[in-house]
Amino acid sequence: MPLRERLSAVGLSFGLAVFISFVGGCVRNTVPADRRPLTPAEKVNNLLAFDEVWTCVADTYYSPSRLTDGEGNVDWPAARVALRPLAERATTMRDAREAIAALVNRLDETHFGLLAAERGDIDPRTRAAGAVGVTLRIIDGKAVVWRVERDSPASRAKVQPGWILERVNRTKIGPLVKMTLRPTSRPTNEPTTRSTSLAQRRAQDALAAAPSQRLTATFIDAIGHGHDVGLTAVTNAADVAMLGDLPPMSLRIDAATLAGGVGYFSLSSFLDPPRVMPAFDAFLRA
Repeated sequence: MPLRERLSAVGLSFGLAVFISFVGGCVRNTVPADRRPLTPAEKVNNLLAFDEVWTCVADTYYSPSRLTDGEGNVDWPAARVALRPLAERATTMRDAREAIAALVNRLDETHFGLLAAERGDIDPRTRAAGAVGVTLRIIDGKAVVWRVERDSPASRAKVQPGWILERVNRTKIGPLVKMTLRPTSRPTNEPTTRSTSLAQRRAQDALAAAPSQRLTATFIDAIGHGHDVGLTAVTNAADVAMLGDLPPMSLRIDAATLAGGVGYFSLSSFLDPPRVMPAFDAFLRA
């Protein structure tokens, strides 16, 4: 199915996911597929892909007026002029994808992005199968504990929401997050939504591990005290949700009755209605 038809099926109001398959070839095991030299045919395909992404957004973006030069808007024609030469000069698949990703990132939309054909960096089935029960959010450039799962290794170790993750084993989280965050060109100079999402994922990946693997995480609490916490990963309880051409995503449903009889229903993804809606209906009936 052509890219534009696929995007129409998903709906740009819901989000834009661009899947591009490139011409393959024989690759030596020592050279990652996205870093080997491009063939002439691949270079042509990459430029065609860049142009198709630009045209697709120009023709179908849900707020056309935002694609014109002006305060708070994205000068879409200027973005093509500035970034297409990067795709032309690309010598590896990684370079070509970075040029297309840079184009899409100009929109600063959480649901717009380039997904590599391999999908390995986002497919939960290809990532570490263990978890420690901590969900992070990027706040003021820091990886902050946003959620601690009940009955998880983190909850048993008394990790608290609001703590800042400083280090996992030998990996320093602060520099990792800072390196990923990219400021906008607007006067606020705040990080883009897209780069914040990527920084959050990279910080979260530092806590991913195989089941039974032990991590040592250093957190900073609200008064500046450090806590070195040993965490042994357990099997990730999240299921995998699938919808159309979108990549697989983790699905976690959590329901409880809080103090005072307040009902609490949380889900990590709404992209699996056959599982989400029966669970939500049962929760409401209960």
